[in-house]
Amino acid sequence: MLERYKELLHPLVFDPVLARVEDPIDRIFGVLDGYRRMLTGSGCTLGCPVAALALEMSEKSEAVRTLVAENFEAWRLGIRQCLIDARRRLPRDVDPDSLATLVLTVMEGGVLQARTHHRIEPFDSSVAQLRDYFDRLLTRRRRSFKKPGG
Repeated sequence: MLERYKELLHPLVFDPVLARVEDPIDRIFGVLDGYRRMLTGSGCTLGCPVAALALEMSEKSEAVRTLVAENFEAWRLGIRQCLIDARRRLPRDVDPDSLATLVLTVMEGGVLQARTHHRIEPFDSSVAQLRDYFDRLLTRRRRSFKKPGG
């Protein structure tokens, strides 16, 4: 099952967003919106099956733990690519690996909290804070290009 999730990640999660959204940062939030739609469509009862397996099985089976890690890494690398594509808009000191890990953490944490509370607000709040962080990064980059006195 985890192998299949890994195979379907791009066709089901990333490719639809890449096909309709051009801006790489907007693509990240498009992916997150896909999870939001899944949550709201299920009354906040469905979540990420990979995360569920991580919580339940990763300490019981090294093979499962490895496949869970591979799934998370594939997701993180998809987000990382969006960040690399947006590198000219981000401050030079932004590490795309670390920022992609943060995006994954926000998504998984938001999904977990929405499912726990059966409300979308924890997910929305998490994504809103992430959006604010991105906005600040973009503003910081734009300011670094302004000339003194101009």
